[in-house]
Amino acid sequence: MDLDSRPTLTKALEGNLPSALADMASYLADLNAARWALWEMDNHQDQEMLQALWECAVVRYTRVFQKGVRSRRTPLNWKRIESVLTDAQLAQHREVLNVRDKHVAHSVNHDEQPKAVIFLADTEDGSEREFLAVGSAVYNRRVFHAGAADPFVDLVEEVRSIIVAQYRLLRVEIEEHVRKMDLDDLYEGRDLYFDGLEDRDPGKSRKH
Repeated sequence: MDLDSRPTLTKALEGNLPSALADMASYLADLNAARWALWEMDNHQDQEMLQALWECAVVRYTRVFQKGVRSRRTPLNWKRIESVLTDAQLAQHREVLNVRDKHVAHSVNHDEQPKAVIFLADTEDGSEREFLAVGSAVYNRRVFHAGAADPFVDLVEEVRSIIVAQYRLLRVEIEEHVRKMDLDDLYEGRDLYFDGLEDRDPGKSRKH
C-alpha cells in the first residue's frame, strides 16, 4: 500500500515487539547514514571533507554494535550476522571498530599530529627572509579517497540486508496482530500494546 497517496493518522504502538521494530529502524537509520557518507565520498576531493565523511560512516556504523539502552532492549543476533559475512567483511568490520576506538573517538592518536608552527617568508631565490606569524597545523597521516571506502560499503550493505530481513519479519508479525484488533480501538488509541512472544529474542529472525 502506498501510504504517501492518502491521508493517514499515526498512532504509537507499545510493547516489546513494537519497541524492537523501532530499534531495528534505528539500527537501519545508522547504517543508511554510514552508507550515504561513503557514497558521498565519490563527489569530493578535499581531504578535510573526505575525512569528515569517512568518520561519519565509522561512527554511524559502529553505533550499531555499541552497548547501550538500544542494544540491551533489542540485541542484534551477532552470530547470525557473523555467519553471513565473508572473511574479508569480518576483517573489515574489525578494522572499522579498531579505527573508531583508536583514531576517531579520541583526539590524540597516531594519525593526527597537531603542531604549533611559525610562518616565514619563502621565495625561490631566498632573497626575502622575514618572520610572518605564529600559527598551528594538524597533519594527518591517513590519506582519504573514495576507492578505499569500497570494502566498507560492501560491509554496510551486507549488515543492512540482514537487519532489513529481521525488520520485515517483525513488521509482518505485528501487522498480523493489529489487523485482528477492532478499528474503533485503533482510532481511539486503546490497547495499542503488543508484547508478542515472551520467550523469543526480538532481535533474532524467526523461521516461518
